[in-house]
Amino acid sequence: MKLSLYKTIDEDLFKKAKVHVSEVNFYYENNYDQINSHKVIKEVNGDKNIVINELIEDWSPTENDFNITQKFIIENPKILFGSSGVTHQSNIIGMACHVYSKTSNYQKTISFADFNSYDSKVEAEFNYTFPPGNLYGSIFFDYFFYLKESNEILKFTTDLVGINLCENFIDSYNIIIDGNGSEFPIEEINDPSKPLWMVKTNWTDIYQDTFSNNSFRLILNQGHPLFEQFVGTRYKVSQHLMSEAISSAITLVVQQAIIIEKNNLEDSSEIVPGSIAQVIKYWIDVFSIETESLESIANSVRKSITSN
Repeated sequence: MKLSLYKTIDEDLFKKAKVHVSEVNFYYENNYDQINSHKVIKEVNGDKNIVINELIEDWSPTENDFNITQKFIIENPKILFGSSGVTHQSNIIGMACHVYSKTSNYQKTISFADFNSYDSKVEAEFNYTFPPGNLYGSIFFDYFFYLKESNEILKFTTDLVGINLCENFIDSYNIIIDGNGSEFPIEEINDPSKPLWMVKTNWTDIYQDTFSNNSFRLILNQGHPLFEQFVGTRYKVSQHLMSEAISSAITLVVQQAIIIEKNNLEDSSEIVPGSIAQVIKYWIDVFSIETESLESIANSVRKSITSN
């Protein structure tokens, strides 16, 4: 149960406002024969855990940009103002999306629309572009209403500009980006007898073997009783579990390559682009992994990825 010191948009008020959320749209720019074109990837409806590379076969997170759009319609925005709503009629409510990723070391709150009590209907669109090479792992999207402008205050309402007015998010989902390079190859299974997540490795030479689902996989288990919490982005526990899974995977790979197999990554001349060694070296640099021992690897990875 969540206790708020001011009025918020609960499920009942959300329904009375008649808020409609569209499918998620993804697209990116290709360059074939020097001709740029946009390609709509897929509309995803109702899936809160979206694995991008299952939808896009020819998209590369290191070579292509990544665009996401989503439409929102509020048929009865007036209900959110005055005595029936969460703020005074003279104030302005904004709409924003909090985008964040511990694995990509990225966090940003993007405001994309606003409205007042005089608007009979609101149609808004979130549209954002991530440049190539900015994303990998898990990226969370949380949409919410916030107080954009405060001119007068009603009893039991807040006057703090920028504060979240939602009891629950308008919409939220988790995008997982895997593939080659520094991204995680991720696979899902459905086996109630197996753990919530597992890591599979299969390589011969980290300097030559490509980092792909043939050499490494982070396996998420739909059959585990905690899987719904694992992918439900409205709760902190889901974000924590995903961070723990990624942390465990990175720890295992680095420990095996550095401590068990005793590979030395200081000489980058031996490292083939796209190889397992290149990815491990990338992790070591980005996450400041201390490679002196099994313990130092595990502790430094968890400190970097799972700490707030």
